[in-house]
Amino acid sequence: ACTAGLVSWDLYLFNGEVVKWFTSDLHFGHKNILEYCDRPCEDLYQMQEMLISNWNSVVKPIDDVFHLGDFSFLRPAETRAISASLNGNKHAIWGNHDSRNNLVSCGFTSVYHSAKLKLAKDVYVHLNHFPYYGDHEGLEDRYVELRPKRTDTNWLLHGHVHDCWQVKAEEKMINVGCDVWGFKPVSADKILDIIRKSR
Repeated sequence: ACTAGLVSWDLYLFNGEVVKWFTSDLHFGHKNILEYCDRPCEDLYQMQEMLISNWNSVVKPIDDVFHLGDFSFLRPAETRAISASLNGNKHAIWGNHDSRNNLVSCGFTSVYHSAKLKLAKDVYVHLNHFPYYGDHEGLEDRYVELRPKRTDTNWLLHGHVHDCWQVKAEEKMINVGCDVWGFKPVSADKILDIIRKSR
C-alpha cells in the first residue's frame, strides 16, 4: 500500500534470523551524483554494480530493508529490474527525487512519507528522508514543509545530506545515506549501538 501518512511499524527485529537494515540516496541512474559525492566509480554502470553487490553482501533474502529516499532516477522498468536484484523485503520512505507510485510498482512492499519503527523494547526511531535541518553541498535548507518536526525524544534516521555527516548525537539524528556507510546498508544493531552509547 502507498500512503503519505505517519505509520507505526512494530516489527520483529529480534525474531530469529530476520535483520533490519537502513540505507538512503542510492541515486541509481543519476550521473551527476558521481561527481557531487565523489563516488569511486567511472560510470553509472559501475556504480550500479557496486551498489547492488554491496547491498547483497550484507542483506539476506529474508531481511527487511528500509530505503529512506531517492532510490532511482531511471525509468520504471529499469528501476524494477534493479529492485528485483536486491535482497530483502524492501520498504521505502519517499524522497524528493522519488515517485511513490513508481516505487510501489518497482518491488517495494510499502512506501510512506514517514514512519515510526520499534528497534528494541525501549528504542523507537523515526524514519524520514529529511533531517530536522541541514542540506548537502552547503545549500540552505530546502523542502522545509516536508521535514519532520520533533515531537518526542526518539532518534531520527534520515538521508538527503549524502556525505555531510554520519551522526549528530546532540540532535539525535543519524544519516543512513550510503555515502557515509561504505555504500552499504547499515544494520539495526549498529544503529542501536550508536543510540545506546549516546545515552
